[in-house]
Amino acid sequence: MVARDAVSRCPLHVSRRRFLKGMGASALALQTGLLNMASAVAGEAPKPKGQCRIMAAFTHPDVKEYWLGWPGKAYDIAGHQKLYTETMQKAAEAQGVDLQIQQETIHDDKALAGWQQEIAAAKPDGVLFVCMSLNSGWKYINKFLDERGEQPVPTVVFTPMGTSFTGHLQHSRKAKRAFVGATQDVGWLATAIRMLKTVYQMANTRICVVRGNKVHDQKLDTIGTTLHWVPHEHFYKAHEAVKESDEMREMVKWDKAHAKKIVEPTDDDLLAAAKNYVVCRKVMQDENCHGYSMDCLGPVGQRKMQPPCLALS
Repeated sequence: MVARDAVSRCPLHVSRRRFLKGMGASALALQTGLLNMASAVAGEAPKPKGQCRIMAAFTHPDVKEYWLGWPGKAYDIAGHQKLYTETMQKAAEAQGVDLQIQQETIHDDKALAGWQQEIAAAKPDGVLFVCMSLNSGWKYINKFLDERGEQPVPTVVFTPMGTSFTGHLQHSRKAKRAFVGATQDVGWLATAIRMLKTVYQMANTRICVVRGNKVHDQKLDTIGTTLHWVPHEHFYKAHEAVKESDEMREMVKWDKAHAKKIVEPTDDDLLAAAKNYVVCRKVMQDENCHGYSMDCLGPVGQRKMQPPCLALS
């Protein structure tokens, strides 16, 4: 298996979570003493520094109840805003997001302008706009989306049942870095929080790409992820420095104990795979990266390393 060009082709890519937590059962066993040892495999996966910051607001007329129009006179404005607030707060807490919710509704141009100024000053990583009125909400939502500038802040709009028809959704389809969720599922607000956090994480993630003979960084357009290229020599030096350890031997024991069937690998093969895992992890951590990819065909063909497929699986 070969990690090809990480920009235009399919790389042998392992995410932060999968790479350091992929051996979840093994980590659990290590933590609970089933293998009677402590291991770095059970450690927390590296994450981008900082915390995703999101600003949220609601748009609806400054009234206590509706007379006519959608979502209708029976719609409890204050009750629904409280529900949406609690749902977002719970999701933000669960996902480790810094969420600031403005309770004063965006109901006129002055209120919108004030919120835009706050966003410009705070420079959040994302914005969550909740539509609570079909008749008046879209005027301010569309205006906000249109006036975010050349580098628009990522924005998610939540429009629950009764606050939009298909016609209302057409203008926002042209907006850059924006997504509109039209759904009756209030719990979808947690997805909105996760979407904005994902944009933040992607923009602040570094992927270690072991390939070639030069060190250089490449920032990907649109998503902002940084590819940190390092020479194969980095891997070779790490492979030489890392020695066989109890951690590797315990990995082999666990894999053998939980395998349904072992067809080809010998104990030496499994130990080499465990070492490759530790080496790849070391290179990634040494380069201050959160994910790992490598062009392994050359080193494998030159018999400088065992194929890393088993290690990364």
